[in-house]
Formats: sequence, structure tokens, C-alpha cells
Amino acid sequence: MRKEPEQFFQEFKQDVTTYVELKAELLKLEIYERAGKGISALSYALIVILLVFFLILFISVAIGFFLGDRFGSVGIGFLFVAAFYLLLTGIAYLLRNKIRTRVLNDVIAAFMTNKKQENNENATDTISTITE
Repeated sequence: MRKEPEQFFQEFKQDVTTYVELKAELLKLEIYERAGKGISALSYALIVILLVFFLILFISVAIGFFLGDRFGSVGIGFLFVAAFYLLLTGIAYLLRNKIRTRVLNDVIAAFMTNKKQENNENATDTISTITE
């Protein structure tokens, strides 16, 4: 049986509308997923940074007291620890452009790897759908 042009275009319009709505919903879900992954990665990084900060803090205090005991003055022990951190700060300042470039490259590589994994997963899903 042949469909009337009006009925055909009505069904076509409904199909296109449904497609656009589903595509918008998929885009929204992908944005939520990426935001969730970003927030979870940021949270994990902050927790690790905080723990490492306290580790370094307590090790520095212990070294300060140890050196103070060795040199007979706690102030001198902490002065050596402060001088060490001043030296590290100077080295970091001198290498700031290399550090920025390295971090930027690592971030870009992480995003590209994530994008490649998503593309591979999508290709695998498409192939499995076709073979079914």
C-alpha cells in the first residue's frame, strides 16, 4: 500500500524530530560524563597533592629538628631546610618554561589518549552492532 505524501512527510518530520531530540540528549549525556570524569580526576589529584604536602611538611620538620640537634641549634636546622626549599624554588623558577611545556604536553596527550579510547570504543560498538 502506498502512503499519502502528507502521511509520509508527517512521519518523516516526526522521525527527524525524534532524531534531533535523541542527538541532543546524547550530547548532554556526553557532557555530563566528561564533566564527571574531569571532576573525579581533579578530586583525586587534590587529595594526592594534599597528602604529599603533609608528607613533605612533616619530613621537613623532622629534618629541621634533626639538623638542629646536630648543629646544636634548632633555628640553624630549620634555616638549612628553608635554604633547601629556596634553592628548589630558584631551580623551579629557572625551569618554569620547560615545566609549563611538559605539563601542557602531558595534558594534551592525556586528552588525546582519552579521545582515541572513546573512538575505539565507538568503533567496537558499531562493529558489534553490525555483526549482530
